[in-house]
Amino acid sequence: RAQAVVVPQYTTVNVSGTLNAPPWDGNSGGILAFDATDAVTGSGTITGNVAVTSAKVSPTSGTLAVTGNLTITSATTLEIDITGTTAGSGYDVITEAGGTAFARNGTLTVRLPGAFRPANTDTFTILTSNQTTTGQFSNVTSGRLNAFNAAGDVAGSFAINSGATS
Repeated sequence: RAQAVVVPQYTTVNVSGTLNAPPWDGNSGGILAFDATDAVTGSGTITGNVAVTSAKVSPTSGTLAVTGNLTITSATTLEIDITGTTAGSGYDVITEAGGTAFARNGTLTVRLPGAFRPANTDTFTILTSNQTTTGQFSNVTSGRLNAFNAAGDVAGSFAINSGATS
């Protein structure tokens, strides 16, 4: 049995709860598919696998959780805002709980949109996976990345440490 799927296209998909698909019942269900041409934003949960091929992934004031595999390509940008030191409310977090290794592809943009400026001793775990992580974001040079304020000016620099699952 085959299932034909029409994939709706949106400019931006804002997750503000849980996106999930009903289980396959032999006739329908079992898949959640959408095409975001600009961004996947919000703080909530996407149940299933997510592949982002050219859009921006940008949690907004919280945690964007993917219960399956999160796949990003070299044309994807992960955009993280930092306004404080508390995960999920002071800075954006992306979690993924898939069954395969997570590859850090694409670019990473860190923004400091408010008055908050981190201390040299502050640390921010912005991406976690229950599997190993591989690769490096293309714009991280020698383990460092510039952060930008709301005007787009360089507002600081971060040391990027990639752990086995972050």
